Amino acid sequence: MTNWTPNARLPVLTGHIWRNQRGTAAVEFALVATVLGLLLPAATDLALAIWAQAQVGNAARAGSEYAAISCWNSSTNAVSSTCVTNTNTAATSATPRSVTATSTEFCGNDSASGVTQTCVLPCACTSGPTTGTYVSVMANTSYTPIFPAMWRTLVTGGSLKLSATSVTRIN
Repeated sequence: MTNWTPNARLPVLTGHIWRNQRGTAAVEFALVATVLGLLLPAATDLALAIWAQAQVGNAARAGSEYAAISCWNSSTNAVSSTCVTNTNTAATSATPRSVTATSTEFCGNDSASGVTQTCVLPCACTSGPTTGTYVSVMANTSYTPIFPAMWRTLVTGGSLKLSATSVTRIN
């Protein structure tokens, strides 16, 4: 009787399996694709929130631009009576997003740190030489995230509250 001995060596026993690099790229791709697959929805949601905030800012600026151009009535030397209504309309129609706009008229002094409200209209206050008539437009909207768990501490009632304010001097 003859003894049969296999000629092939087992790779596990000889260490060949640890030197073999076939399939390494597939394993690396699987690890990287998993991480990217988790980050992509979060990045998309963040980009949509930033876009919504930009739209709110554009709405506030559109209202301010309208106020700067159309609110001062030079014949009566006063603010137009339809200023608030038309400014709000200009702000809400500036973006396809549903935006709520609130505009207020006030007298104020400009300084390096911004505009300080001194009194309400009509501007009959004696606050200084730089007193002028201003319109402030505040635009608000809400953004409902695709993945609310990512926004855990910022989401109230299922949505993010976004707002922007723009102030312009009209006289």
